[in-house]
Amino acid sequence: IDTKIYYKDVDPYTELDKIDKPIFIAFPSVSWEGDIAERNIIFEGLTSWLIETLCFFKKNPSIHLVIRFHPSESTLYNQTKEYKQGNLNIPLEYLIREKMPEIDEISNLSLIHSTQYVDSYKLIMEKMSVGLVYRGMLALETVFLGKPLILCARGMYSNNGLAYEPKSKEE
Repeated sequence: IDTKIYYKDVDPYTELDKIDKPIFIAFPSVSWEGDIAERNIIFEGLTSWLIETLCFFKKNPSIHLVIRFHPSESTLYNQTKEYKQGNLNIPLEYLIREKMPEIDEISNLSLIHSTQYVDSYKLIMEKMSVGLVYRGMLALETVFLGKPLILCARGMYSNNGLAYEPKSKEE
């Protein structure tokens, strides 16, 4: 259902056309789904993973990071009674901006907001060098599309050799 709502007017998102360095794309889950303690291996949770990833890229300008915030944060979930009553967590982008107000000053960073109608699969196939997923189905889809993946949390498809799974933050 989400894709029917989401892909009605797709944005071609040409910003990445002018980037001539490796492009890593992070696909975080929605904030409330990504922070489940038993999934955390290296990081305290989804938010800490994304903040530390941003810090890493800020120190490494020879590579480019794209964060594609989950479209459900502005499609399905904002239409529910629970969201309107404030019973669902704040969208991840707001949490990240709160913890890292200088985010817009990172020169090798592109943000794709949950409100932007960008085809994630087209980004993977045409622009991405390496995928970064904390946990989510997009991890399997990325591997299926033939792209390398770094998986940073425990999931139902962990430890099967499909993705690189670091054992420490240094890796």
